[in-house]
Amino acid sequence: ANGPRCPWIPIIQDNVWDDLFVGDGWFTEDHDVVEESADSTDIGCVDSQAQVSEEDEAVTDTTLDFSEGDRVLSDISSPSDQDAGFTKRNLHHSFSTLTLSGLCRGLLDQSYPSSTKIASWDGEDVLPFRASALQRLSQLLEGVKALGESEQTKYLYRMIAPIVMDAIQCKGSFSEQEEPPIIVARSIECLSAAMWHGMGGSRDSVEIEDAAYLSKLFCRLCGHSPAWTVREASALACSSLAFKSAASSIRKHETLCTLLECSTHTAKDRKFWRVRCAGLKLLSALVSRVGFSPEQSVTMSATARKIDPDRQILLEAMLPHKEKIMKLAKFCLADNEPKVTAVATDILRTMAWWP
Repeated sequence: ANGPRCPWIPIIQDNVWDDLFVGDGWFTEDHDVVEESADSTDIGCVDSQAQVSEEDEAVTDTTLDFSEGDRVLSDISSPSDQDAGFTKRNLHHSFSTLTLSGLCRGLLDQSYPSSTKIASWDGEDVLPFRASALQRLSQLLEGVKALGESEQTKYLYRMIAPIVMDAIQCKGSFSEQEEPPIIVARSIECLSAAMWHGMGGSRDSVEIEDAAYLSKLFCRLCGHSPAWTVREASALACSSLAFKSAASSIRKHETLCTLLECSTHTAKDRKFWRVRCAGLKLLSALVSRVGFSPEQSVTMSATARKIDPDRQILLEAMLPHKEKIMKLAKFCLADNEPKVTAVATDILRTMAWWP
């Protein structure tokens, strides 16, 4: 706690989408790598070889003089008065401050590169690099939310979501061909990581924040995607959506039916237990929105449980689906994977006090 502190602010939360560092306008410029032609490369090689041959001819049998080099080294090793007066203020002006939104956009640009960049990259390394960039973006977004919900959380979602949604729906820079499953799965993870609590509850909410719209997209991927990684990521994204969306958005009959359909699709996957577990986590997120565990329901009175009207209304909206939820959970109790049965058990315990 008493150690040296950073003399300048290394990174700030700033809602500016065009800056990597404060005020540099990095993303308004073209930074695509242009590959040099073969002719210019050959000419450069010939010139360098000619220069080397001329230097070899100029070498004579003389004794090398290192006195000049020793003098330069002594000047470097002994600090001058100007270096001694280097203050924190000078250090502050020597470094630039990174913007959080610029860092996110940088990772996003590397995840969905332009055709020019793709042509300059090694084909075998493109896919792992893009997948890694998306994974780091997800981790960064999770870290931002750990600092607390803020306006920048909403800002980052609204800037990132359209690009990620295009990739999920194959409408982005690779619209001519479908994205690889690993990129689609990582894109879904990024979208899930960018969600915030209360999403879709304000009047200025857009379509990409609507629970009904997102649940239909994820449900389609859960039921029709041939890649199990995409099905798992879609179910987990539905779980995040069910847990973080505003109560007024998640309690709609259409949205609840879509989420339950998604869980039904995953329960039918008998090959990959992680897909089944992701579907159960969706159900667990739904029932936990009501807000009380069996232990809490015993110690709290009925009046205390009705303090939050949103929870009560959500419970009433979910009661018509109670039998279906319990049927899915009981069906998974016979699963061979312990992690699946553990989540199913928690769901049934939470629903034990439901009327």
